[in-house]
Amino acid sequence: MVSIFGTKLNASTFTILLPIGISFYTFQNIAYVTDVYRKHTIPISDFLSFSLFIAFFPQVTSGPIERANHLMPQINHNRIFNYPLAVDGMRMILLGLFEKVVIADNCGAVVTLIYDNFEQQSGSTLFWNAVIYSFQIYGDFSGYTHMALGAAALLGFRLFHNFNYPYLAINIADFWRRWHISFSGWLRDYIYFPLGGSKKGRLIQVRNLAIVFVFSGIWHGANWTFVIYGCIHATLYILYIFYKKWDTSPPTIIGNCIAMAGTFTVLTLARVFFKAESVDKALEYFSIIFSTSLFTKPDLSRLMLLLLFGYLFLEWLQRDKKHLLDISFIKQASARYLIYIAIFLSILYFSGQSQSFVYFKF
Repeated sequence: MVSIFGTKLNASTFTILLPIGISFYTFQNIAYVTDVYRKHTIPISDFLSFSLFIAFFPQVTSGPIERANHLMPQINHNRIFNYPLAVDGMRMILLGLFEKVVIADNCGAVVTLIYDNFEQQSGSTLFWNAVIYSFQIYGDFSGYTHMALGAAALLGFRLFHNFNYPYLAINIADFWRRWHISFSGWLRDYIYFPLGGSKKGRLIQVRNLAIVFVFSGIWHGANWTFVIYGCIHATLYILYIFYKKWDTSPPTIIGNCIAMAGTFTVLTLARVFFKAESVDKALEYFSIIFSTSLFTKPDLSRLMLLLLFGYLFLEWLQRDKKHLLDISFIKQASARYLIYIAIFLSILYFSGQSQSFVYFKF
């Protein structure tokens, strides 16, 4: 029938026609049905309210994954304009735009250029390129989330915060408490706990963690690279559980800094599998990294790396705040406005080449 429109149906056609962000509202549907079955939430009787809950436009394409008992009361409640919430929403939109077009898009241009001919690069260049890719992924996904939260706030809604400075994590468990929080919560509540969680012994807990993280890897795509990516996270998490059992030493500032750097480095290297087209490509990438050329001067902008880690330092300074632009503690309005104007101008003048959101394909 579609031939009358001058096209033919094939596998690639169905891939193109697949709705953006289908997994996000599929997970939201699963959570709703399961919560109703468990009697954790009341069934939604109004079709329009249910449709709004499932397809709420700010978060429908890339989350956060909402729960009915959190979003439905807001949908059913008569909302009035909330000035403080709207102002915070504008801050989050500004922050999200900065993360996306200044951080993610600029990093993406560098990453694409190097990945396209990584065989000719040095190990040091590929290592730092992997670091830049970590910032690209973070800026891309966090940027979308902050804009989604900001748009929802302008409409009077409070969505789940999906990121809590994840690159400040000191271990793999801490990372998953900070990264894609609504997804990790979904995995915990609808896969890990139903399998028995940690209540049936250490061996069952290891099995459950392996299932959860392999599932999280496959969620990103039907490719062995994503399976391995999930297995790496499962292995790190399982090792951390056994390490935590025997480690009784109190945390120190220096110890936390080393743990933070180590966690970031390991997760950055794991993302080589996330980015690679195939396992062979990922292994070839690693073979170059772990060669003698790792100790040569990288062919990358040191200024870019300095700015990225400078941004991470700003997050560390704001680690107790809801988001990076939560600067209400600055009492002088003129100082706050200067910060907003500086960020706005940086968006105008330092935006990178436009690229689609990475998580739109998941």
